[in-house]
Amino acid sequence: MKAAFESLSLKWLASRMPPEPSHRLSHGNIFIFPGVFGVFYLVMTLCLFLLAINYQNNLLLFLSQFLISLILIALFSAYKNVAGMLLTAYEVKPVFAGENSYLEIRIEENDKPLHGQIEIKWYGDKNRHMLDLEMEKKLHHLPFPTASRGFHRLPRVTVTCSWPLGLIKCWTHLDFGHKLLVYPAQKAEQILLAEWHSENGKGRKNQSGTDDFYALYPWQAGESLSRVAWKRVAKGDDWLNKVFTEQQATSGYLDIDSVSNLDTETALSVLCWQIVQLSAAGSEYGLKLGNVIIPPSVGPAHRSTCLKALALYQRGDAL
Repeated sequence: MKAAFESLSLKWLASRMPPEPSHRLSHGNIFIFPGVFGVFYLVMTLCLFLLAINYQNNLLLFLSQFLISLILIALFSAYKNVAGMLLTAYEVKPVFAGENSYLEIRIEENDKPLHGQIEIKWYGDKNRHMLDLEMEKKLHHLPFPTASRGFHRLPRVTVTCSWPLGLIKCWTHLDFGHKLLVYPAQKAEQILLAEWHSENGKGRKNQSGTDDFYALYPWQAGESLSRVAWKRVAKGDDWLNKVFTEQQATSGYLDIDSVSNLDTETALSVLCWQIVQLSAAGSEYGLKLGNVIIPPSVGPAHRSTCLKALALYQRGDAL
């Protein structure tokens, strides 16, 4: 029942407030209603009014009318405070699964100062974040936890304000229309490149050797103790094995078939870690994911292309 009601609510909101990168609050997207404290306030005022009529007490009658006028003033003040407010959300950057992504929301006033605080949260979420509207820089980073790779459409953002007296609550549910790309989680593993010989001999491949220090990966039982990073162990860190490399006149591919002994998600996590390490070292590498072949290259753009391919592997989304 709750799920059906939520589905209908989202459809109605989609028709009333379509996705936009920026929203200016107005009577078309602001909802206003007494809060919990406001409901008790109205009940108390009604009881005072009934007592005043029953006992013909002019003082109680005056008090009840004063309380009604007070909540009416709060009603119009609450709406006037948020009406015209401009909320803009910026594009979210890709993250690795298990990390938090942050939606940056900027709030701008409209020819009048804003008062009080607003509550910002994801639609249906219980975790609330407060922002003081009287600060000079009205900027908030709303965290979004990630668990799985692929494209994720960010939910609506609920913005609530109870200024001035906490009697009236103004809120809205805004859809900024952003999608978040989540890369696989990283899992450290020794890097093995499938050889690819370049025609001009400029391709290079990093393979296990003894020349230069390259990276650290978790130490496994049976490996040589001479390459253990003892300084890190002495600091209380996990046991890590130092990997050294030597350069050859070849480049290579990271191939998902080379880790076929692992399940798909673990294999993608291993490839993800290897791409990050190779990119950090400035090494040339390519990627093979079944029919998807990305030629060897270097640079941030190549890194992003490879990581995106991992994120969308067997997900049905276009690269």
